[in-house]
Amino acid sequence: PLTPEDFLNPGKSVEFDGSNEYLAIYGSVGDWDGRIGGSAPNALPFSVSMWIKPTSLTPSDKLWEVGDPGSDNGRWMEISVGPAIVFYSSRKDKAITSTLSTGAWIHVVATFEGLTGNAPKIYIDGVLDVDSSTGGVTDPDDLTTNPMFIAGNGANGFDGYMCDVAVWDTDLDTDDIEEVYNDGTRVDLTTLTPAANLLSWWKLGNHPLDSTTGTLYDGVGPANATPTNMESGDLQEVSPPAEAA
Repeated sequence: PLTPEDFLNPGKSVEFDGSNEYLAIYGSVGDWDGRIGGSAPNALPFSVSMWIKPTSLTPSDKLWEVGDPGSDNGRWMEISVGPAIVFYSSRKDKAITSTLSTGAWIHVVATFEGLTGNAPKIYIDGVLDVDSSTGGVTDPDDLTTNPMFIAGNGANGFDGYMCDVAVWDTDLDTDDIEEVYNDGTRVDLTTLTPAANLLSWWKLGNHPLDSTTGTLYDGVGPANATPTNMESGDLQEVSPPAEAA
């Protein structure tokens, strides 16, 4: 696991170009459906957390996705008008943040309670930030079509820096999210209270073997990320603050 020294010597992130650069995550859509998918009334709870530093915020640019975005068979997070972030737990069930800005690090946590009729939630910098939300309009269904991707899937890609993307098999509560946010500093997620529910953690630069022309490693599970259309210079010494030892 990452120690504070790993974050500080130096802290790193991956820069995406907003065009065709993205990460393909190991594991079939069926694998992920068994962990964070499922169909109402038994849809599974999950959360996704990450640090982002947007260079631009263009509507429809994807931050994270699994399954079939645009349908009840997908779960995904993208940029919306505002600009804002919108998190979908099904085709019409979503949470939208207040207006966001470019050029600074933003900590994002999206959570879904599972089951049916529950509205998803988004936390920005450790605080619930839902400008509007809907729940129970269309029920989530089993994940189909596509495995997991980070920062797009060849089109509508995220433009900016990203690190510490994590997937959890629980809907993190406010106390958990306060720990993950850690007063705005990077932290070893494996040391936190909800660590037993941490499925995957892509540090995106601070694993000792990370490479944007090879593999970006999952620090807790087998779901390594394969960079697509990326160059060595996309691994940058740019990072949110890190907790000192």
